[in-house]
Amino acid sequence: EPAEFLALAQALAGGARLEAPRLYLVAPEGALWGLARTLAHEHPELRPTRIDLDTGAESLAAELLSGDPEDEVALRGGGRFVRRLERFRPADEAVAFSPGGAYLVTGGLGGLGLAVAGWLAARGARRIALAGRSAPGEAAAAAVRSLREGGAEVLVRSLDVADPRAVRSAVDEVERTFGPLRGVFHLAGTLDDGTILSLDRARLDRALAPKRDGAWNLHAATIDRPLDHFVLFSSAASLLGPPGQGSHAAANAALDALSTARRALGLPAVSIAWGPWARLGQAARDAKRGARLAALGIANIRPEEGLAALERLLAEPTPAPA
Repeated sequence: EPAEFLALAQALAGGARLEAPRLYLVAPEGALWGLARTLAHEHPELRPTRIDLDTGAESLAAELLSGDPEDEVALRGGGRFVRRLERFRPADEAVAFSPGGAYLVTGGLGGLGLAVAGWLAARGARRIALAGRSAPGEAAAAAVRSLREGGAEVLVRSLDVADPRAVRSAVDEVERTFGPLRGVFHLAGTLDDGTILSLDRARLDRALAPKRDGAWNLHAATIDRPLDHFVLFSSAASLLGPPGQGSHAAANAALDALSTARRALGLPAVSIAWGPWARLGQAARDAKRGARLAALGIANIRPEEGLAALERLLAEPTPAPA
């Protein structure tokens, strides 16, 4: 559980000692790994090492005693695997959406969600449900009007994606209104940045609820539906573990793990580790955060570039995490 790992990390990082112990985390990839990646940047003296294990205790003991500097290892089927980045070259193809199918966008009333909705409509979707925690503001209401004037039917619904009953109700309402659900685009999320030592369970849960819990609730509510797309808007924070963003890294790493689990079940899923979007999304609303990312060499994604990348990823028969 992330909160328990957070407490342990804080105790080790805050203690006074001549030499810090090496911290090993033996757990499947997910929120804990995201938190540990940030811990590695903020407290490198702990050398937090992540191990994904499906083999016996003997191989784990050998790994713990090896002193190997690798900090992310998977022990699977008698083999030892380490993480490496590889350039992904998706097909340069267009994607089309069914005019008779329904598409649900969570976080759909924010700037990024509305951009995705407009892209869906431009690619043939005619039945779009936009879900958000708050009622649409003036700009969102204008965007919804534009979608409708362009020929799309749009359902706007208030939704707390962290509430499983509310998510099931929303999915049922979408299908009663529009017919079969064909795609889910999960963009909901919230930021509560802070260093590992400044976080507590409440702040961690606040970041996990819309991302991790929301994604799981959408998965559970649609697992028996023949979806074409299940798209999770993750963040590069899940892979990079930037300092001061432990809760954000944890929440997005959980999305990546769910995507992997769904594909293992033969279900559609892609989790995209986006960088910051220009003029849209959470980084655009936080100038200081945007400046920190720019200092790390992470440039903003122009909306047209991001939507083109999304299209190429979804055109792949079996999309890979990005």
